[in-house]
Amino acid sequence: MYFRLTHVDGAALPAECRIGSRSYMLSAGGALLEPPRPPFVNGPDRGYSVLRLQATDAPQPNGLVGASSEPYHWTSPRTLQIGRTQGGPECRFSGSLANQTLELVAEGGGVFIPTGTRLRFVAAPDVPITDGWRKVFYHGPPHVEYEPPADAAARQAVEQHVREFIQEQDRAALLAAGRRIEDAWRAPA
Repeated sequence: MYFRLTHVDGAALPAECRIGSRSYMLSAGGALLEPPRPPFVNGPDRGYSVLRLQATDAPQPNGLVGASSEPYHWTSPRTLQIGRTQGGPECRFSGSLANQTLELVAEGGGVFIPTGTRLRFVAAPDVPITDGWRKVFYHGPPHVEYEPPADAAARQAVEQHVREFIQEQDRAALLAAGRRIEDAWRAPA
């Protein structure tokens, strides 16, 4: 389910928020909670979360000032924990979901958002998926290593085959990422 950011520490957007070593005036943001998907690598109660924040005073043209991608799990029917259970300087959040409203509180880890920062989101599955979100699950074309043949003609044929393979796999990856974002975006809260 996609949720649109509405408040930071109780203040409606635009609202000031420290991200890393700098304060920004957040103008938009979203949280995506992808339901757990088979093969349930981390258990059937674990899904994947993506958080993106945008600011009017961002150095990037698209306004992006922060993003986090972490697994999440439900600790009770309407309470969740975001972040890896072991290792890594990830962002961690605790949260609750009630009446189509997602409340997250930063618990530290990493340098993304200071501990204690409160973010409020409202369910917004009908909001169009933007280009910034469209490729969230796309990780680029595959990397292929091969030993080129010594013969020039054979090398050209192998290189052509590798290029075609990469293009085919890349198209498939883009389509799969598109289906995945559509499914996650519109999943029930």
